[in-house]
Amino acid sequence: MELPEYVGSVLFIKKGAIIPKWSERDYTTQYDDSVIQLHFYPCANSAYIFREDDGISLDYKTQDSCHTNITCIQSNDSVDITISARNGNYKGKPEHRVWEIYVHGEFSNVNVVCSDSNDSFIIK
Repeated sequence: MELPEYVGSVLFIKKGAIIPKWSERDYTTQYDDSVIQLHFYPCANSAYIFREDDGISLDYKTQDSCHTNITCIQSNDSVDITISARNGNYKGKPEHRVWEIYVHGEFSNVNVVCSDSNDSFIIK
């Protein structure tokens, strides 16, 4: 199959994948990190640990970092997503996080639970 030059290449994504994305940047501190896109490709049960640090130093080696457990459970035409509270701390950690949720596929019911009261979500 030939693809037009402007398309780039094909990207294959495994079912059950949870893929984080953020804005394109030239260096790690160029933009605010408070908004994270999460792309879900539901299939049965899947889990992901979102890890973050200051993006500059090697402080993550001494536990100056945090992680968020994310799960996705798909049953028939329903998807349940759970985003746990962020665990840990590092210099420059955003006080508030907005999770933009993208669920790929056709599902009649998408439920999202965000455990951190400082965080919010938007289903796109």
